[in-house]
Amino acid sequence: MNKTTNVIIWLLRIILPCLVVFGAVQLFKYMQATAPEQKRKRPQERKVFVEAEQVNLQNKVVQVHATGTVVPVERVTLKARVAGEALKFHPKFEPGEVIKKGEVIVMIDRADYLLEEKLAESQLVQVEYEYKVELGYQEVARHEWEMIEDNEKASELEKDLSLRKPHLKRVEAAVASAKTNLEQVRLDLQRTSVTLPFDALVISRAISVGSQVNTQSELGFFVDAAKFRVEVTIPFDQLDWVRLPLNGNSGSPVEIRPSGGSNGSALWQGVVTGLVPEIESLGRMAQILIDVKNPLQGDVPLLLNSFVSVAIASRELKDVFIIPSPAVHNGDTVYVMNAESRVVFKKIIAIWRDKEWLVVESGLKPGDTLITSDVPSAVPNMKVELIEGQGSGVRSQESGVRSQESGVRSQESGVRSQESGVRSQEDE
Repeated sequence: MNKTTNVIIWLLRIILPCLVVFGAVQLFKYMQATAPEQKRKRPQERKVFVEAEQVNLQNKVVQVHATGTVVPVERVTLKARVAGEALKFHPKFEPGEVIKKGEVIVMIDRADYLLEEKLAESQLVQVEYEYKVELGYQEVARHEWEMIEDNEKASELEKDLSLRKPHLKRVEAAVASAKTNLEQVRLDLQRTSVTLPFDALVISRAISVGSQVNTQSELGFFVDAAKFRVEVTIPFDQLDWVRLPLNGNSGSPVEIRPSGGSNGSALWQGVVTGLVPEIESLGRMAQILIDVKNPLQGDVPLLLNSFVSVAIASRELKDVFIIPSPAVHNGDTVYVMNAESRVVFKKIIAIWRDKEWLVVESGLKPGDTLITSDVPSAVPNMKVELIEGQGSGVRSQESGVRSQESGVRSQESGVRSQESGVRSQEDE
């Protein structure tokens, strides 16, 4: 019996797991066969909201934008040309003041030079007297020479000495020396009045009244007040867009504004006057010179050593497209929205570009709707939609006219609503 029981137990251990596995397999097949079929939904197309503007052909005056530093055109460290005591100053000989051309800046004591002038004049009178006396001796010597017999046999030296020619040259040299000495004294007398040959802006003063000055003494530092210069560096490849003053032609006009100014309202006009004949060793940049006339006039003066922004006017480009720089991708690709509101990639050729704008020669057509906002992971034929509130999304003349017309209609509807409100009040 024990043997029979063991066989039954052994059979149960094998058959029961097989039955369980078989039943599970059949149940899975049944459930799979009777399960409802899922209907796959077509994925919804992704739509991106963008900003756009309509592009059209227009004319554009290209401007080269750069920054530079204001420096003086003429700078002078004024020194005395004669020695003496500084007796008097110009009332505007103070930093920041302007002294007109030819006005006396410093007056040096003239007393010694006046005395030297009188002495030089007396010396000239004396030598002129000696010269006239010698002319009389010349007449006597010539008469005596003619009375000598066989004077042709005399040597050249004997003839010159007899006619007193060396004596005449000596007194002539004395007269010339006295005249030169008088001119020098009078010139030193003029130099006691120190002036400058241009309208001078005082930068600093180095002496005071009563100071003893000599030919090495510095009186002050001045710059030309009528003209300042702006030294500007630009990329070498933009140099062709700047008109230089060559062959009698004037340079490009320039607008100058303070860089980082409080309100940016200050504006000065300048003109390109030159090009430094070397390239910067560090940035490989070309250096342009811009002159500004009357920089101290106006509400805001142009200050030396200030950092300014300049816009150099270049030639006018006709029938081109002007697009914002952020609308360009990978240097030469733009996104255009077609009539089906889908993205179209277009290659462009730009003939000018700066930080804000590109001037496009080809690659676009008039009326194209250019996408100006950023489109992440853009692909051709992507579905896009204009941002709500942009209206048609195209800032063109047509949309402007439509907005004006809608504004007029809204005003008219407002008037009608006011009139209906008045009538309802009268009915009550």
